[in-house]
Amino acid sequence: MDKNILQTLSRAEWEGINDLADQICEEIADAEKYAKWALAVKDDMPTVAQTLYTISGQELTHASMLHDLVARAISDYKAKHGDPPADMLTLYKYLHGKQIDKTERVKRYQEMYKA
Repeated sequence: MDKNILQTLSRAEWEGINDLADQICEEIADAEKYAKWALAVKDDMPTVAQTLYTISGQELTHASMLHDLVARAISDYKAKHGDPPADMLTLYKYLHGKQIDKTERVKRYQEMYKA
């Protein structure tokens, strides 16, 4: 990790952003798990499948809420310190891109369920 990030971000700020990013990934993974499960039981257990589909959507909502917190943390950082270090933004953009790709995959499973 670049020492410039550690010099400008407090340990609590960095850990908070990192923890939020980790949790976003977990929420998206759970959303995928529930969407796939809903597809698997759709014909045999439609009530269970509908509940699982609903939970999948809720997990994506949680991920979105957590993303809003990360965006706010970055905005707060900018207000205190100016532009974040380039390494921090590069890491954020990389992780955010992966999260977007995984979210799109979950949405495809959800669309298959609704079809």
